[in-house]
Amino acid sequence: YSKGVKGAMIKLTQGSDYTNPIFNSQKANAISAGMKFIGAYHFLTSTTVAGAQLEAKYFLSTLQANHIDKNAIVACDIESDTLPKDKDTLTSMMTAFYKILTDAGYSTTVDYGSSSWFSSRFDHTATGAKYSWIAAWSDSMSDKPANADAWQFSDNWNGLNVDASYSYNQAFI
Repeated sequence: YSKGVKGAMIKLTQGSDYTNPIFNSQKANAISAGMKFIGAYHFLTSTTVAGAQLEAKYFLSTLQANHIDKNAIVACDIESDTLPKDKDTLTSMMTAFYKILTDAGYSTTVDYGSSSWFSSRFDHTATGAKYSWIAAWSDSMSDKPANADAWQFSDNWNGLNVDASYSYNQAFI
């Protein structure tokens, strides 16, 4: 916080059976330091639409169990090597994933992935996600990915071994 960080996105779940065991302490520590809790993300690992729906239900139940406000960002981390390489299949999976969340009232949805995946592995305009959070490591502000609502530019910010993103949308502040 003293170095200018304003908020935190924290991993909550992965697949259909993993919950980050230190999520609540990470959230409390961020808030205690003066940061805003921006939201939580799920690391998608499924290979089918039905599997993506199962993972979304797991993420949703964990969001609810942790009393995550429905206005918080809920992101789907799309970068696992297990995900289908077919663009239409992966896009359909993500659409099904977000439908579970939005039907439950979590409407601030976000696609998170590397910039190359946004152009080759899924169609962000068809997933149902409201925002894009794009990872592309660079030290130059001129390398900001087009159409990014947030840009994760480093995985070793200030030598601290932590990911860092710039926000281009009020949703991330």
